[in-house]
Amino acid sequence: MSKQIDRLADLNSRRLEFRQSGKSYTPEQMLRFGSTNFEILTSWLANRDGMMVRRDRGEPGDLGADGIFRTPDNRTVVVQCKQTKTLPGRAIGSEPVQRFNGTAVRKTTPTSL
Repeated sequence: MSKQIDRLADLNSRRLEFRQSGKSYTPEQMLRFGSTNFEILTSWLANRDGMMVRRDRGEPGDLGADGIFRTPDNRTVVVQCKQTKTLPGRAIGSEPVQRFNGTAVRKTTPTSL
């Protein structure tokens, strides 16, 4: 339990340092990113938080898996990025979500975002 608490404290410290560094982006700035840059940012943040990046952006035939990461405790995390320039809170259609859920099941991924 102590190891997990230390890891979370380290993660919180890195996030605070990042926020204070001037390298962080506001939500308004992120809305101006193209889809590829948004995927790369997501991967960069996963790396900042201690994950090993196995794939940092989507590619043809990826079945919705835009980022694939490995956590420090060796779990696989698969991420599908959806950036919308429309109204905040607007729902993403069910088709991309269903495709991504199928991808996560095929990859036997314990964590999918």
